[in-house]
Amino acid sequence: MEIDRAYELVELGRALAHWSFHWEKIWSDTTARNQVAVEANSLSQKVLEMSGLLGAAS
Repeated sequence: MEIDRAYELVELGRALAHWSFHWEKIWSDTTARNQVAVEANSLSQKVLEMSGLLGAAS
């Protein structure tokens, strides 16, 4: 299970690095910006689930 979390965090880091490197191009393209928003939301949900905070709120 820890290897799965590590993999997800590496993928998150890769996505963030890619976005950072290409941010001007992404920001000027509405479609790309929307795709980043959707992907960022998905990654955010995964990190929130991994954190265990979803279960702690109830």
